[in-house]
Amino acid sequence: MLMVCHCQKALALTSIALEDHDFIPPFIPGVFHGTIKHENVEITHEDFINKTDEQHHLPNKTSPLIVISGINMVDHLPFEYMHLVCLGVMRKILYSLMKSSNYKVPLSATILDQLSVRIVNLRPYIPSEFGRKPRSLQELLRWKATEFRQILLYTISLVFPKFLSCDAYNHFISLHYAIRILSSRLYACQQLQYAKSLHKYFVSNFPLVYSLTSLSYNVHGLLHLVDDVELHGPLDKFSTFKFENKLQQLKKLIWKHDKPLQQIARRIFEKEMAMKVKEVCNYPVLKKASCINSALPLGMENPIYNSIEFKHFKITQKRQSNCVVMENGDICVVQLIANKFGKPHFLPGSSQVIGIHCAKDFSQAQLLPVSEIKNKALMIPLDPHNGDESFYVAEMLHSS
Repeated sequence: MLMVCHCQKALALTSIALEDHDFIPPFIPGVFHGTIKHENVEITHEDFINKTDEQHHLPNKTSPLIVISGINMVDHLPFEYMHLVCLGVMRKILYSLMKSSNYKVPLSATILDQLSVRIVNLRPYIPSEFGRKPRSLQELLRWKATEFRQILLYTISLVFPKFLSCDAYNHFISLHYAIRILSSRLYACQQLQYAKSLHKYFVSNFPLVYSLTSLSYNVHGLLHLVDDVELHGPLDKFSTFKFENKLQQLKKLIWKHDKPLQQIARRIFEKEMAMKVKEVCNYPVLKKASCINSALPLGMENPIYNSIEFKHFKITQKRQSNCVVMENGDICVVQLIANKFGKPHFLPGSSQVIGIHCAKDFSQAQLLPVSEIKNKALMIPLDPHNGDESFYVAEMLHSS
C-alpha cells in the first residue's frame, strides 16, 4: 500500500497504509506495518509550471509568481523553518506529551508539572539574546517561536532525558542534532548528509513514537530542509525570525492612526540618514567603564567594564551572559573585563561536533585576548543540589 504526500518539492511515495482512521485523500485506509519508507520523486520548476502533480494545485488557478522572470518555483521557495519546525513540528511534539488521546507518549500530570518546573528553572541562565525566558508547559498554546527554538536548539538534552522513554528521547534528540547542524554554516559544511539521514530517521519513525494521525505536511517538509540549506545557507539565512522581530519595531514607529504606511516610511528614512553620519562601529566595543579600589589580578588594570559588545551578541559578568567558547574550543567564564590586559577567568571543557559541551573544574586565572572569542554560549549547572559541579554548555547558533 502507498500513501502519496503531495508537496511543492516532491511526490513522496510512502510504503505505509493507515489503520482504521477516516482520512480525506490522499490517505488510503489499511494496516500499518511498523515502518515508513520515503521514495521521493523530485519535482522540477518545469514540473511545477506544467502542474505535473495535479493534487498540489488548485483547479483553474495559477500562481502569479510563475510569470516573474528568474523565479524557480521549487528552488527559490524554501521551507521556512520558523513555521515548519518551531511552530509546526516542535509544537506538535510538545503538545503530544500533554494530550492523552491519539498519541502514544502522553505524560502524566505529575510528570508534566516536574518537567515544567525544570524548564522554568532555566530562566536565570538564559542570555539576553533570547527574546523570551522559558515558560511553563501549561502556557504551551501561548508559546512563541523563539521559545520552541530555545528548547529545540539548546536545552532538549538537558531537560528531557529523565521524563521521556528511551525511544521517544532518541527520536526527539535526532531532530535536535539535525537542526543544530543546519543552523550553523560550519556544521552544515561538515555534516550536511548526516543531518539528512537524521531527518529521514525522524520522519520514518514519527508514527511509531507518536501516532499515525500525527503525520503532517510539516513533518514531511523536514525531508527537504537539507536541500534548502545546501542552496541558501544556514536556516536563519532564510527564516522569518528577523522579520517577526522587525514587525514589532515597525509598530513602534506609528504615532497615530492616520496614514501608518507613510509614517513608517518616513521614520525608516530618518534612521537611514542618521546611520550615514554615524561613525562606523568597530567591534568588539567595551561598555560602561568604572574603577574599583580593590586589588586586581596580575596583568589587569582599571578601568573595569561591565560588558563587551560583539556584532551579534554581548558578554557581561552576569551568569546568564558570561559563558563563551574560544577559537581553540575552550569553555570560558567571564569574571572581569578590563581595557588593556584584563581578560576573563576560564572554564575548560570537552567539545562536541555540534557545539554541545560538558564543562567542569575551574582552571587557574588566565589572560587571553578578546580576539580569540569564537562565540557566546549558554551555561547551566547540571545537578548542583547533589554536589555535581559540571555545567551543560551549548554554543549559541541563532546569533552567530
